Amino acid sequence: SSRRAAAAGAAAVGVLAATGVACAIAVDVHEPYQRDDYRAAVAAAVRDPVGPRLVYTDGGGRVPGTLYLGRGTHVVLPGVPQTVREIDVLRVAGAEPGRPRSTPSIRADITPAGFALAGVAQGSTWAVRRYVATTPTVVDPASLSLFGLGPRAVVLLRPR
Repeated sequence: SSRRAAAAGAAAVGVLAATGVACAIAVDVHEPYQRDDYRAAVAAAVRDPVGPRLVYTDGGGRVPGTLYLGRGTHVVLPGVPQTVREIDVLRVAGAEPGRPRSTPSIRADITPAGFALAGVAQGSTWAVRRYVATTPTVVDPASLSLFGLGPRAVVLLRPR
């Protein structure tokens, strides 16, 4: 009976290994299975060391945004003004079953008071608009809702 158990165990290991390889290949070739690319979007947003900065992103960006923006980054609430030199509006297209991802749009007709457009960057599934002020400027995070990223949007403060 131990020979049958060894053969069954070897077959089970083979099935599990084949399933793992198939899943890895499926994620690599099937875009909806892949993670949202917040790493590239955040890297594009913070490539110039202007700081401190507000990063306004959709609701799915709270955890990855905090992770990729680095130490000291935290959520700020509407009605609690912050003094910053830069505002980054960051949007990432999430995976939706049955729909291909595309580059999301960010309203281009809005410029926060006291700021000027400093750059636009985009990838295949993300977009960033950077606004910079010449001097530290007080901004109420609630004013960023004009960009319309939805009810779950979040404003993150990166202090450096």
